[in-house]
Amino acid sequence: MIELYKLDSDVLVGHNISGFDLDVLLHRAQACRVPSSMWSKIGRLKRSEMPKLTKGRTIFGSGASPGIMSCISGRLLCDTYLCSRDLLKEVSYSLTQLAKTQLNKDRKEIAPHDIPNMFQTLESLTELIECGETDAWLSMELMFHLSVLPLTRQLTNISGNLWGKTLQGARAQRVEYLLLHAFHAKKYIVPDRFHLMLKKQKRQSGE
Repeated sequence: MIELYKLDSDVLVGHNISGFDLDVLLHRAQACRVPSSMWSKIGRLKRSEMPKLTKGRTIFGSGASPGIMSCISGRLLCDTYLCSRDLLKEVSYSLTQLAKTQLNKDRKEIAPHDIPNMFQTLESLTELIECGETDAWLSMELMFHLSVLPLTRQLTNISGNLWGKTLQGARAQRVEYLLLHAFHAKKYIVPDRFHLMLKKQKRQSGE
């Protein structure tokens, strides 16, 4: 967290970072009772309490929960898994497959049940660290290869929504903003958006 604070990165990059890495990191910080002055350095806002980290969906590549996005306020989150699903047509969007088809590089995979044993010797632990570092470089290389930041910035300028939402693959929101701008240009006033709970209540009351 201190190193991240020193770097003060504008963009956090990773493969399925929004659905796994950040979720695990923040849950471990919560379980180990890391003080707010430390875990809040993952974003650019000083926070006294950690937001709720509950996830709406638990499937691979489901994106970041509102709590995680709140923790990293001030930084953009570039998940190469979500972006590659929007920009590419592949059979699999795993980092191993994308590194092979897009970057012409081989990635070494380590089974999760083998990781505890790799902490037993210095050689195997060094190998594990090198694999983690390689994955980080592959994710960043994939981001540059797909021109994720320029393309998503262009989409954001066209639709008029938030850049962070575009990076999270919020395609429906982009369409909604485009329609809102079109209605505004024709001097229409668009009604407020109904909350999901209000819709349920109206449906139950028969209105």
